[in-house]
Amino acid sequence: MSVHRLAVGLLIGLGIVGFSAASATAAAVYTYTGNVYTTAVAPYTTKQKITGTLTFATALGANEHILNADPESFSFSDGVQTLDNANSDAIGVDLTTNGRGNIINWYILINTETETQQIWTENDEVTTIDAATDNIDSDVEGANFDDAGTWVVTSTPEPATWAMVLLGFGGIGFMLRHARRNGAVAVA
Repeated sequence: MSVHRLAVGLLIGLGIVGFSAASATAAAVYTYTGNVYTTAVAPYTTKQKITGTLTFATALGANEHILNADPESFSFSDGVQTLDNANSDAIGVDLTTNGRGNIINWYILINTETETQQIWTENDEVTTIDAATDNIDSDVEGANFDDAGTWVVTSTPEPATWAMVLLGFGGIGFMLRHARRNGAVAVA
């Protein structure tokens, strides 16, 4: 095999890998990390906080205000309980994004089916709160009324993207192995 054919094969393989890296993503996962509670009644403590994720099919757009957003999945924990789409069916999600598509204002309320447990986080021009209760008949049991948490977004590649990457690297490996057998590449 000529060095020219080897170079062409390597460029095609690298092109497949490069194309794969630029492919679309299957999901955008927004992860929320709250600050520790400033007020707590057992079973909550001031060392706990609200954390959670919202997963959407695609990333949120820039400068959007989305009422009643419908995530593909969600999971929020208040340090005592975790409410997600498997054990909760009442969820309210309103989101506002900045020019980069990052969440800057939000209202998220999750109740269990029996509405006995609740996780609530909100940050807007008027209200900042992270609050939780494991018994809706009592007052809020864990809360932070002072500091909004932060959001981070990550993307998950599509399965087809992974297939293209593997195909590209496999093609490169095949070309190198074939070239070594024919003496076109010297191995040190």
